[in-house]
Amino acid sequence: MKPKLEAPPPPTRRWAITDFTEVESVLSNRFKLNGSLNCRIALFSTCDSIYLQVNDTLRTEFDSLIYFKISILNTLNASNSMSRVFLYRFTQKERSYGWNDVGLSSTVLDPKLGFISNIDDTLTITTDIRILDESTSFTQDNNESSFNCGKFTWTVRNFGFLVELIKNHKLMSPSFIAEDCILRISIHRSVIDDVDYLSLFLNSEEQTEKSNWCMFRMSVLNHKSSRESIHRDSHGRIGETKPIGWIDFMEFSRFIEPNKGFLVHDHDHDHDDSTAMFSVSFQVIKESIEYPKKCVLPHKPDLFSNFYIWKIENFTKLKDRLKKRKITGLDVKSQTLKIGDQDLRLVIYPRGNKHKAL
Repeated sequence: MKPKLEAPPPPTRRWAITDFTEVESVLSNRFKLNGSLNCRIALFSTCDSIYLQVNDTLRTEFDSLIYFKISILNTLNASNSMSRVFLYRFTQKERSYGWNDVGLSSTVLDPKLGFISNIDDTLTITTDIRILDESTSFTQDNNESSFNCGKFTWTVRNFGFLVELIKNHKLMSPSFIAEDCILRISIHRSVIDDVDYLSLFLNSEEQTEKSNWCMFRMSVLNHKSSRESIHRDSHGRIGETKPIGWIDFMEFSRFIEPNKGFLVHDHDHDHDDSTAMFSVSFQVIKESIEYPKKCVLPHKPDLFSNFYIWKIENFTKLKDRLKKRKITGLDVKSQTLKIGDQDLRLVIYPRGNKHKAL
């Protein structure tokens, strides 16, 4: 039997699904978000799954961070209703996200627990869906021939709504490109020795065959005075799986304190409309590496001989720039090199190395 769906228009977004125990899956009516985002909810009772599916009807490429809360109402006791929350960035490649461990079959479908109405076998669902109010800017220095230089700035206008959410969810920026890599700013909260910190990282969108070495500066911008902005510098290879950044970028209490200027509240709206700004500036070296074919030494089949050429353009200018950077233990690492079944790297210390190489 095909279930009947009742879907009042937003902002209520309340669905009553009749004859729910007789179906294995059900799709909600489609609804619009922000004008062009076409959404619907999919429930699969047999595999305990709930997903939000998003598509953009106007743009071939879209990038939207969405807060999604779904509640399965309990008809016997409202306090026993089940709720799940996620914060996820939907794109053209990632158009569906949700949970596959909700417990529909073991919990919701049990008639004694009160989720299914005994009158008409109805399951009632409510949702709260919000799109992050954000904007970005990206500038690139096309006059710089020695390095690929750029700056990405991310403004979040309803950050106050996210203050509690980022305890358990990572907040990811829209993507930007640095040389061969697709990058994002990642934000969350971390507790170290009972101190709450704002954590800030540079994340690669996905691992590719090529990676790039760069110097970068991540910043939490101050709305009152640029001199009060917090900056931290680092370096490393971007485009690999491990994010680069700081788990203790700054104390969270300082970040949210109203008079400090990092999180500015719109007095004409509620606390959710506070604005925060983050940026990352980068300098990527121009490099190339030649990968020859693997060859086996004659009469020694267990040994391999490989020959690699790692070329760093304008190396003298790189050394000059590094003198201005107050980064301890700075090194430049090559991409991963394969010799036999071993993964190796070449490491250069442009400012010298007081310690013996490992």
